[in-house]
Amino acid sequence: VLGFILAYSFVGPPPPKRLRFATGFTWGAYNKFAQQYRELLAKQGLQIEIIEDTASTENLALLSNGEADIAFVQGGLTPLDPKIQL
Repeated sequence: VLGFILAYSFVGPPPPKRLRFATGFTWGAYNKFAQQYRELLAKQGLQIEIIEDTASTENLALLSNGEADIAFVQGGLTPLDPKIQL
């Protein structure tokens, strides 16, 4: 038991089983990419929630606010939060 407790103290938390993807409109390319990721990652046991909005800037805002884990954005945009690395 002591060995288990000691080993557990060095192991980090397990990876998440659920991810939130910020995309664009339902008919847009970013949404289609997220749908493809959902299908592929479901085979690995991950649940993907797709958050649909209207613009890349909104995707960055969702990412910055912690409402999305991954965001599809147009190249050349910069995040509002300097802690977010693209």
